[in-house]
Amino acid sequence: MSSMTNDYASILNCLVLPRITSNMPMKGIDISTWEFPSNVVLADKNFHKPGPTEFLLGAEIFFEILMHGRHDCKGLPVLQNMKLGYILSGKIHQDYVKKHKKHCHSLFVQIDSLHHLMERFWFIEEMNNPVLTKEEKACEEHFQLHTQRLETGRYEVRLPLKDSCDKLGESYDNARTKFLAFEQRLLKQPHFKQDFSAFLDEYVQLGHMTPLSEDEEKKEVPHFYMPYHGIVKEASSTTRLRVVFNGSEKISSGVSLNDLLMTGPKVQDDLFDILQRFRLHRIVMSADIAKMYRQIWVHPDDKGLKRILRRNTPNQQITTYELNTVTYGTASAPSLATR
Repeated sequence: MSSMTNDYASILNCLVLPRITSNMPMKGIDISTWEFPSNVVLADKNFHKPGPTEFLLGAEIFFEILMHGRHDCKGLPVLQNMKLGYILSGKIHQDYVKKHKKHCHSLFVQIDSLHHLMERFWFIEEMNNPVLTKEEKACEEHFQLHTQRLETGRYEVRLPLKDSCDKLGESYDNARTKFLAFEQRLLKQPHFKQDFSAFLDEYVQLGHMTPLSEDEEKKEVPHFYMPYHGIVKEASSTTRLRVVFNGSEKISSGVSLNDLLMTGPKVQDDLFDILQRFRLHRIVMSADIAKMYRQIWVHPDDKGLKRILRRNTPNQQITTYELNTVTYGTASAPSLATR
């Protein structure tokens, strides 16, 4: 930043924003009757014309450029000498307005408006630092310790368990009973069965779930067999079929997978703040992340906790699959995905 009236210059570190405020002043000011001392050189000769605010200076810069020299013009804002030239500050007194029979827009009003706009700006843009519970802090620490970026660019996470998997108990028989009941429902609705099979086929093709051999299934690793079913929304224009995995299913021990998972803190902004930001611009764009949860890989040691059963026809043997990605229906999925 340099002066247009002398050799003063200063190096500034600035936060760059697309726009700080609306035009200042908001409306033009008639200064045809204003009289300034002959030795006054204004820092901004067009201060009375609406224009963009180019940058805001902090107090440390303000006192660096402040100089001796002040003029009190009767009825007008005060003129203060700065290294950039004279600036105006204050308000226009009512006596001056009545004497000249003109309506003037007071600089005092504009400054107050600027203060209000900046207050709103910082309220919307301030960092969201909510007070976390003990469990939410533990979940955040777990995320930072166990999350890594794979060579493919995808993230790999560990499931944030708050208790031992030994409490899960046996889950296979319960999942098999639920699967057989759902299979009978599919056989009565051929179109539903076709869509459901296509969904699971895509799951396999994308590598989002992997079939296990009998030897792999018998390995002594923490595991949980999740029941699942499908919901059809005829009116939906995007996802007509939604498959729901039930991580809340209670099993022999009376405990579910979700009982052992930490849900984690809410990391996205409140809806009110998002709506407020939408009011700042004339045009906004929104986008959708396809299969958002399934873009995030789960560590191999945790995949056993997300097993499902599947077969295409009743005369086939039931096969066990492990889900390789973050799965909706589990308590930690929303936090892991958004985090």
